[in-house]
Amino acid sequence: MVKQTKTPPTRVAIVKKRTKKFVRHHGLRYDRLGRSSWRFPHGIDSCARRQFKGSIRLPGAGYGSNKKTRFMHRDGLFHFRVVNVADLEALIVNNKKFAIQLASCVSAMKRKEIIKRADIIGVKVVNRDARLKAEEDE
Repeated sequence: MVKQTKTPPTRVAIVKKRTKKFVRHHGLRYDRLGRSSWRFPHGIDSCARRQFKGSIRLPGAGYGSNKKTRFMHRDGLFHFRVVNVADLEALIVNNKKFAIQLASCVSAMKRKEIIKRADIIGVKVVNRDARLKAEEDE
């Protein structure tokens, strides 16, 4: 008799076509422009707008992620922000697809209630230890 082992469910590999943020044209040259905020280059002779070789890259549809893995985290689950116990009721059916993330505004007492209910439902809690260990030490 051959012993069969459980095979893990096949998952689509999470491929991010671009992890770097798109930098504003001359954002590295001048501090006043800022690097984080993207603005489309509008100049009539702008080499960035005309997409010359060696200039900055412009965002486009080709950089989009796969629809199945978009917003998916490394653990293979989609994170769902929870503020109270009632928010967990939506995840009773989808407990294998979603993990909950406790909002920062939730108190330590409510966190214990939410974690207890999440264990009953069978939902993974991403930031389970947040704010609980500090309360127990004091």
